[in-house]
Amino acid sequence: MLILLKTPLETLNYFIDSMAKGHPDATVMDITDPDFFSKATELLPHMDTQTTVLLFNGAGRAFEFSDGRNVWESKGVRLFNFLVDHPVNYIEYLRAPLVGETVLVIDRSHKAFVERYHPDVRVFFMPHGGTKGHTAIPYEEREIPVIYLGSCQERVADFPALPYLSESVKFYEFIIRRMIGDYSLSAQAAVEMFLDHEGIALPQDKEADMILAAHCNVERICRRKQKLETIHRLAQGGIPVEIYGVHWEEVAAIFPDLIRLHERVSSDECVRLTGNAKIALNLSTYLKDGSHERVYIAMLNKALCVTERSRYLEEKFTDGKDIIFFDYERLDLLCDKIKHLLSHPREADEIIQNAYARVARSTWGDRLNDIIHGPYDPPTTP
Repeated sequence: MLILLKTPLETLNYFIDSMAKGHPDATVMDITDPDFFSKATELLPHMDTQTTVLLFNGAGRAFEFSDGRNVWESKGVRLFNFLVDHPVNYIEYLRAPLVGETVLVIDRSHKAFVERYHPDVRVFFMPHGGTKGHTAIPYEEREIPVIYLGSCQERVADFPALPYLSESVKFYEFIIRRMIGDYSLSAQAAVEMFLDHEGIALPQDKEADMILAAHCNVERICRRKQKLETIHRLAQGGIPVEIYGVHWEEVAAIFPDLIRLHERVSSDECVRLTGNAKIALNLSTYLKDGSHERVYIAMLNKALCVTERSRYLEEKFTDGKDIIFFDYERLDLLCDKIKHLLSHPREADEIIQNAYARVARSTWGDRLNDIIHGPYDPPTTP
């Protein structure tokens, strides 16, 4: 038996629906359904050690009998908890893993974090998947030159104090300097540098709390800065960008004729829009050794994927052949690359076709197959 659990989040539900399309035997259940518990209870007699349950970000993990026993644990199912954000956000799950639970993470550095701070957790790396959408429009007929599907981070108003540090301000100042000075640096690496620099030794749970503080605050500052600078530089170069998301007003006000803002749209509409774009940007996800669904959505819907670097992506794809990489430190080169590709459609289309063939087995349905029959680590497909 295969059980897929939907959540209150539309994006994650789209992943579930995309996975289920290739598995007509899958039972898809929505944990927000008022009848969820009664429907799930009906399945209990059929659950055993051959049952696979997949959920995202822990949603539906706490399914219990009236006596407080966890249902999934008691029935001995193979439970896969797919974390599509940094695992530091899910400490409560990692500190109390269930019997039979496997955590899946989308970046190899996330896997290293879990292995270091929660060695009792069974964890595997599993990159995002993508979804093939509507009929692909030929490159030269596409109406959107450049698209970015996503929001910018809001300004950080204040920083929470860390009670076990005598000078929290000093900590944040150090982390900000390091991370803005080196965009390749993760929050975890910056925290480790601070502790080493100050000669501070803390229990691992306190270290994890510091990483969470850096991740939720300083990383947000860096992501906002990176995104705004990138879009600003493209507009300065005369490149129009269609953005679907919020918190972009600052840069759009400077270039109202080039930066066109739209409200957030559904995941399915994101796929459709990508299929009408020549170039799809992937910006500042802080997945330095993993990937994001925007990469696979672009490639599977035949938009040219232009993305920040990632060690994992650099292993799986070749710059200029099936993907275009850029560096935040050289945004002038990004402008030159995009202008060149927009003015050389045959070259762009060749890259697109190479990428499409490369990710033929990188859909969400393929990821589910890997989970059911594995999981394996590292994946053999991109």
